[in-house]
Amino acid sequence: MRHLAPLIHRFPDAMVLDVLTAAPDSGRREGAVFDRTARAVQRRLLVASQVVTAAIAATLVVGAIAARAVPGDPPHAPAEGEGIGDPLGDPLGDALAHGPDDSAPRPVLLDLQPQGTTLLTGDELVRRGYRTVGEALADVIGVVRFPTTLQTRYGLRGVPDALALVIDGVPLVVDGERDLLDVDEAISLSDVERVEVVRGPVTSQNGVGALAGVVRITTRRPGLTGAGVRLASEWLGEASFRGEGMADVNARAGALAARASVRLAAGPQQRFRLHAVPTRFEQVGAAILPVTKQDTTAVLAADDTALIARGALEAGPVLVDAWFTRTVVHQPLSSFSHGLLLEDPQSRARASARARALIDQRVGPARIVGAVLGAWHEREDGIPLYPASPGIFEDGGRIDIFSRALTLSALVRAELPLTADHRVIVGLFGDLTEQSANTDSINPVDGEAHKDLVRFDDLTGTGTLALDYQGDLGGGVHVSAGGVGEVRSAFPVALAPRLALVFLPAPEVSTRLSYAEGTRAPDRYDMAALAQAVVGGQAGGAAPNDTLRPERVRMLEAGAGFAPSAALRLSADLFALRHEDALAAVVDNALLTPINLAPRHVLGGELQGRVEPQPGLTLEGGAALARTVDGPDLAFDAAQLFFQTVVAPGPGVELGGRARARMLFGVDRAAGSDAVLDSFGSLTTGDLTLVLTVRNMLGSELPSRDLAALPSASDVALPAPDRSLFVSIEGRL
Repeated sequence: MRHLAPLIHRFPDAMVLDVLTAAPDSGRREGAVFDRTARAVQRRLLVASQVVTAAIAATLVVGAIAARAVPGDPPHAPAEGEGIGDPLGDPLGDALAHGPDDSAPRPVLLDLQPQGTTLLTGDELVRRGYRTVGEALADVIGVVRFPTTLQTRYGLRGVPDALALVIDGVPLVVDGERDLLDVDEAISLSDVERVEVVRGPVTSQNGVGALAGVVRITTRRPGLTGAGVRLASEWLGEASFRGEGMADVNARAGALAARASVRLAAGPQQRFRLHAVPTRFEQVGAAILPVTKQDTTAVLAADDTALIARGALEAGPVLVDAWFTRTVVHQPLSSFSHGLLLEDPQSRARASARARALIDQRVGPARIVGAVLGAWHEREDGIPLYPASPGIFEDGGRIDIFSRALTLSALVRAELPLTADHRVIVGLFGDLTEQSANTDSINPVDGEAHKDLVRFDDLTGTGTLALDYQGDLGGGVHVSAGGVGEVRSAFPVALAPRLALVFLPAPEVSTRLSYAEGTRAPDRYDMAALAQAVVGGQAGGAAPNDTLRPERVRMLEAGAGFAPSAALRLSADLFALRHEDALAAVVDNALLTPINLAPRHVLGGELQGRVEPQPGLTLEGGAALARTVDGPDLAFDAAQLFFQTVVAPGPGVELGGRARARMLFGVDRAAGSDAVLDSFGSLTTGDLTLVLTVRNMLGSELPSRDLAALPSASDVALPAPDRSLFVSIEGRL
């Protein structure tokens, strides 16, 4: 359950949406059905997990031995994004801030990170057959990606919704919710220069909300290329077809540069597999429940249309750009009752627009960065409460959720060199967000309509001050220390200190010790979570909690890297974190009330390696573990494995395969194991690039993590994604 904040609400005297309250023992009966199905799936997937484990261990050992004998670059410390990272500065940011002709730098905000970072370039993501940044995050060690029928959620190091999103150095606020990682619908891959996934929120410049990590996206600079068009199609089987088209145009005239891009996709975006589909319903007291199920599997496709458009204009140190996105999804499944909806599918619509201006200018020895951002986000969810098939219910119920958020934010950041080896970075940023939402409903039993069953209007403001010191102390010792403070309306001042020590005992070895804190104030509202609790029969309404405290994560981390040459890179990280005041919800007198949980302690680590036994062959893989050792279980603990092989047999040719497996711990319905295997290939000749990808070759399924999945409803799994063939071709001028 996503966290709730104190709610401003009003309910009618007779609350009628509690008709879904299940019988006490029905959940246990249906839970047993799910357990038997899950165990059968797990046995097959565990075999694949063991194969992946053995492959990673064998290839890293063999590759490490072989790589030692391969002539490579002189020994050097690993660059950021390839192991531990450069202890000071942002060399990748500086390098990619310039075009191939070493022209003037584009506005790239300072976002320095003295620790390990996974680097993904936009071109690489396209060649590997990914469609969105979110899909690629599923293959990043430590990140756990959960698809649901409402949205995709991300966890890191056992902490749910722990990643902050930063685009070109500006922390992004989506729909007034700082924990919503909008990386599937917010930006097109055609606009992505690179993606950096940072484990641990060491730098203060990302704000206090980075609980366990940061996803940093750098967009493409206008005017460096001409025009490009990419067409793609995907076949999901059973005549399910999806088409995509992307195009971008660039122009440059002296100091002026412009870029326009668009992505349009339509067709089935995922397929649902329902096991034991309900066939007969009965009213038990006030509840209407499925009492018999057909022992079969129904495969249903959800279709959507997605539009992402961007325009950018660069003039010297100034960049101005604007985005517009709209996504509409229709799926023949109720995420609340998991029933088949043959005539009235569940719908989800998202629309957003944002415009910003960035400037990056040197004033004497100082570097000044500024940004202004305006954003509008609107959502609408239409959810049938019960199966709408004729003959089951005379009147079908429905709940509609509407919300809108308007945000204005600004950022000023200055890098002040003290000496050649010491510098200070000061950042000041804040936002003002107006939020409004309401929920309409129709009783599924008598058809009575309830307008504005829940209504919320609020104005939230935040102000943040960040301070970082970075210095080279000599003898291979580097330090980064700082802190960030945030003032947010209706909540006390939040402080988060950060400290990292980096020691380079030898050119090929790096070590790191860091401590960081992150804190997050509860959302002022969460209409989706409220609706799920009410409709899911858990509660008849919502109640505020004026004593709610912001959650906090305190993390201690130790890391080491070994990079004797460009042919071999290894890194390892161990961490321990204390998660305080984690947010959950309880039902008290039939009202859903947000609460703070007792402290929880998580231990874990990540191991990654990349070897090139011979030219044209790259092997990389890793493992991660995050486990709660004390305190409440939030169902985000996981063990992960990832392995990828890439072969380049000739110029412009790249072939490869990747496998990931994970074990989810806890009492959640999604606990268990799963594994996914993909293969990909690309051919580049001249200005044309052809990509062919086979997704999910094993046909694996991910158990549902829907927040309101009733124990008595259908067992449902969401493919990750379903087995499919994806083909794209790109041409550039």
